[in-house]
Amino acid sequence: MLIETGIIEGRSDAGVLKYSGKYLVVWKKEDGVWKLFRDVVL
Repeated sequence: MLIETGIIEGRSDAGVLKYSGKYLVVWKKEDGVWKLFRDVVL
């Protein structure tokens, strides 16, 4: 398994910050192919 973390931001067309948050994604290797296992917004 592989774990990815990061920060997300959503902005208006004018560049004003509308929302922000953190995320966590868990990838699982199945039959040699990485597939999304879990996607969580924190």
